[in-house]
This record gives sequence, structure tokens and C-alpha cells, in this order.
Amino acid sequence: MHRELVRRLVSLGFDESSIILAATHTHSGPASYVKNAILELFALDRYVPEVREHMTDAVEQSIREADARLAPARLGIGTRSIAGVTSNRRHKQVIDSLLTVIRVDRADGTPVAAVLNFPVHPTMMGPHNLLLSADLPGAIERAFEHRSGAPAIFLNGAEGDVAPTGPRGEFKLVDDLGGRIAGDAFALWTSIVPSVPTTFIKKRVDIDLGPASLNIFPCLKFNGGSGKWNPVLSEWPTHTTVTGFSIGGHAFVAVPGEPVAAVGEAIRDHGRRAGFASTSILGLSNEYVGYILPKEDYLRGGYESCVSFYGSSLGDHMLAGAARLMTALSAK
Repeated sequence: MHRELVRRLVSLGFDESSIILAATHTHSGPASYVKNAILELFALDRYVPEVREHMTDAVEQSIREADARLAPARLGIGTRSIAGVTSNRRHKQVIDSLLTVIRVDRADGTPVAAVLNFPVHPTMMGPHNLLLSADLPGAIERAFEHRSGAPAIFLNGAEGDVAPTGPRGEFKLVDDLGGRIAGDAFALWTSIVPSVPTTFIKKRVDIDLGPASLNIFPCLKFNGGSGKWNPVLSEWPTHTTVTGFSIGGHAFVAVPGEPVAAVGEAIRDHGRRAGFASTSILGLSNEYVGYILPKEDYLRGGYESCVSFYGSSLGDHMLAGAARLMTALSAK
């Protein structure tokens, strides 16, 4: 879908590094837009060309409308940690997760939009819900828009092993937690003073993945390094990219899969070493290569390792690519 959008929009001056197609993630949404036998069988649903075409058309139209309505604006970025709303499901502990807010105002100070970036698995409604729902991201957007009057765009983060806390299974519970997160986002938004950005840089780095494989051992929580690799995922890519952009002292890294929290923190460390005041992760972006874990965590096995299709070295490959990306973004 990302490559198709680039093809459709190249006449407007867009290329692969200037379009970031990021999924919010929901277990209650339309899932018939991916043509991949493994994903269709185990994770999504039967591929329906009309669904994919409808979604692609809608994204294309939104980009064309935005491009046609470009106008001078001011922008500001803020970050804060939110405690008590997420937990690490692999390590069974409540964690603090980093919220990033981009505030965009018109030159006269009226709000254009807000981008809310936060890592969380939107899995609150569970398998018994048969209604279409944006789950937690939708609740966050609605509650933020109600408070601010500004349209909100939710972008997920390094959510691979990050789950929402508290009870689930009812829409009211989704709205309650979404409202709590949106309240923190609104408080941060009101503290941001937008200005004209001093710099904007975008870069793209290629990463060699090797062949994708399915290994039964991590699924059974055996040592992920033992047993024979079976290269059965021929439809999956052998290379991918990480795309990034920087606005002033803030960096954003679009990762083509589901990085766990430790990978997200390692990318932020690369950002700090490159001199950025903050680095935010945009997960589930542009492509999907599965879960992305550090080697030692992958070898623990479990669900996330089971759906990590490039072996124990995938996390290292991604982090090396992110380090190269940070160097490129910080170059003067």
C-alpha cells in the first residue's frame, strides 16, 4: 500500500521517505487489505481487493487535500512520561511510557492539528467484540479533540510488548483509559509554544534482513537459537528501510514492525548520542516485518518471539540501521 501511494503521488513531489503510512493497531478493525498467506491465516483475514482499494484511495485523497491546503503554520513539540496506564506484558511490570505531542497552529494561533505519539497495544475490546472499533487510539483522539478543539492524529510507538493496564472488554473502559491518556496529552499540548521550525531533515536507511523464516521453537518457549530454521515465508521481504525526520532538536524514527519497549529505548539512546533532545518511535510504519526484539529477549521465546520472522539478529539489524539514520539526521 505504501509503495502504491508513492506511485500515485509522485507527481506532487512525494517519494518513499516523505510518506509515512503508520497503523494505529486494533484487533477490531478491517483486516482484508494484506495479500500474504501467513498473515491472512493467522493474524488478519481473507484478502479482499475492494477493501484494500477503498483504504488506499482514502489515504491518497487525504494527502491530496492536505497538499492542496498548505499554508504557513507554527509548530512545537513536547514530551512527558505517563505512569500507570501501560505495562510490559512480557516482563509483567507496570511501566512509564513516553508521550510525544506535536502541536501545529496557524500563523494567527488557531490550532490546525495535534499528533499524539504513544506506545500501547490497543487490545482492550478482545475477541468477543464483533463491532468495528478504533479501540484505544480512537478513544484518545476523541477525548483530546473534545478538550482542545483540534483534530488529533494518533501514531503508535514501540508497542511490541506494551499493554494497557486495568480491566478490559467494554467500550466505557476504553473511553475511560483513552480519556486519561488524552488528559495528559492535553496538559502537555497547552504547555507547548509553537514557533517556526529552524530545521527539517528527512532521511531513509536501507536494512538487509535476509530470508524470513518460521521457527516453531520460540512459540513453544524453547531456546530460539536451537532447531532448524525453515524458510517458508517467501512472500516476505529480504530487506526493509527505516525512515526518519528531525524537526529542530527532535527526531522521529518510523520502524516497519512492532519493536518492543527495549528496542525503542535503545533507539532513543542512539538519538541522545546523536545530540537530539528527544527521539520518538513511530511503530507499524510503511511495512511489516513482525516483532522486533533484542537478541537476549528473543531467545526467551514466547509469543513475540514466535512472530518475529528473521531470527535472533533482527533487533541488532534494526538498531544498526537506526544508528545510521540518527547520524544522517544529525549531520550539519
